[in-house]
Amino acid sequence: MKSEDVFQIIGHKTWIFEVINEENNPVVIFLGQQLDQNGYLIIRFEEDGTISFPTRLGFLPPEYRGWRFDEVNQKIIFLNDHGQDGLRASLPIPTIHQNLVINIIGRRAHFLFTPEVDQLEVNRALMGGINIYMIPRQHISQALFTEMDRHNFNVIALGDQSSWLEQLREAYWYLVSHDQVQRVIITQKQMDTTNFELAKKLSFKRDSKGGFRVDYVAGQRGTVLEFLNVLLIRIQKQRVSGTEILNARQILANIIREKFTDRFEVVE
Repeated sequence: MKSEDVFQIIGHKTWIFEVINEENNPVVIFLGQQLDQNGYLIIRFEEDGTISFPTRLGFLPPEYRGWRFDEVNQKIIFLNDHGQDGLRASLPIPTIHQNLVINIIGRRAHFLFTPEVDQLEVNRALMGGINIYMIPRQHISQALFTEMDRHNFNVIALGDQSSWLEQLREAYWYLVSHDQVQRVIITQKQMDTTNFELAKKLSFKRDSKGGFRVDYVAGQRGTVLEFLNVLLIRIQKQRVSGTEILNARQILANIIREKFTDRFEVVE
């Protein structure tokens, strides 16, 4: 295969970088600023041998600044920030649903192209919209993007290095500053089942003991904002006073009983 033939395959496409974690699941990589939800590592191969980045990155990865094709060995060569040959990669390999994968040789990582996510779709999915699905960054994958897009939900990453409380606080301030949001799901991990037809009531899930799970809440933006505001204030007051130590599950149950008695539902 010649270089021009390779470009016909890899050019004019959006390639999402994924690493394979210890559970053998693909995970997208975030290189943006903390509050910039559009900072995932995504590249486009340009015809002049350069690589462009359609998302807003905090820095440009030095190992992916350009590319060329080694016609002898039939390998894609990535050029580093000094214009030198660096990482080597396979030709695109067809997978399910007309996806293509470029495997990075010697690393548990690849670039993924899926027809369902072109550049505009990537920008829309990462920047947010009226329906949002908020989850810690470590649980984000291309499969999740595809699943959420099917339900018309955009994925928003929460900081994976912080506690769940800090992630809820991050979710709160995101909702405060994005008044176009209508429906929101906040979860600490991807659930097997999710109710996407959200009513005006808050939605929670039951835990194994019959109480409320503290790692999932969903509903209309205004109601979720009200709930998060009460929850965060209640926890902060307890921390400051130190008079009564309740765990998160007890605090959640008290808030639901006191403030949202007729405005919540339990979903399976």
